[in-house]
Amino acid sequence: MVESFENNQIMSRIFPNAEEARRRIIVTISELCASAKPGTRKYPRKGKIKWFKGAGKIRELDLPNKNYDARLLWSCKFREIQLLGISDHKGLIRISRSATGRVHNTITDEFDFSDENTFEEYPIEDLSDEEIAEIERQMEREIEKAREQLDLGKRDLQSVIDRITVFSITDYGSEIKLTEEQHNAVEYNTPMLLPGVAGTGKSTVLQKRFRNDLEKWLQVNNDQPKHMLYLTLNPRLA
Repeated sequence: MVESFENNQIMSRIFPNAEEARRRIIVTISELCASAKPGTRKYPRKGKIKWFKGAGKIRELDLPNKNYDARLLWSCKFREIQLLGISDHKGLIRISRSATGRVHNTITDEFDFSDENTFEEYPIEDLSDEEIAEIERQMEREIEKAREQLDLGKRDLQSVIDRITVFSITDYGSEIKLTEEQHNAVEYNTPMLLPGVAGTGKSTVLQKRFRNDLEKWLQVNNDQPKHMLYLTLNPRLA
């Protein structure tokens, strides 16, 4: 989602001026978040819930555009909205991904989010929380039956979305979300040798370890450390 947002070619499909397209997307996402008022609504009330054959259910919201059929694919969990990407009637728009995107998002390529592959859809803008929850439960039951009949095993779209979410919001701001393997590497003893090809998250792991060490220091000391050094191969990794 982030890489699509930064891609001027994709943004200019939504609106001729890429910056204006970004502004409109930000407004749309802000309105989406505001449609679930804290303490009064559990679910955002925008767009549709759609069931894609062979994938599962996900939410879709039309993006304001001038000359292009663009939608936002997203999922909803407790106190969290996960943005999967931007799609059109042919499915999820795929671009040349960065190393981080390749690590996290390649698994989405096996899912078909095209209009032709839509099995069911429910508009939710005028529904109550209870009605939305009932739609969710009903679709989950039907999807589970379909998995059993088609022998799809435990292929679950939501678990895939949880895995490919690249950025998460924490107390420290926006951070790259670690995979399970990266989380394990963060806890390895020091000194540590961390081999891996480009894009597997070596720098991300080391940055997390560096921050954890700094937090441990601050927990037992009243002042900032005077000497901590973090070396990188280039300024972009700093």
